[in-house]
Amino acid sequence: MLKIDWTDLLPDTINREWRKFVESLQIINDININRCIVVEQPEVIELHGFSDASQSAYVAVVYCKSVTSDGKMLVHLIASKS
Repeated sequence: MLKIDWTDLLPDTINREWRKFVESLQIINDININRCIVVEQPEVIELHGFSDASQSAYVAVVYCKSVTSDGKMLVHLIASKS
């Protein structure tokens, strides 16, 4: 712990690391997340759910699987809970 006050300047090494980190965040703008969870013109759409539990914890997940007539398949995680 540096034990510096809010009004104190950061040491140069930490300041450089912080600025480098902030600059690296710019690549986040290039991330593209496709929100479509099924293939185009699906022949089959299936929901698959799995769960497990113990005395101290549980987990559950649901996946969507879609398949075209020519066999193209896409599987996406819909939800999870633990």
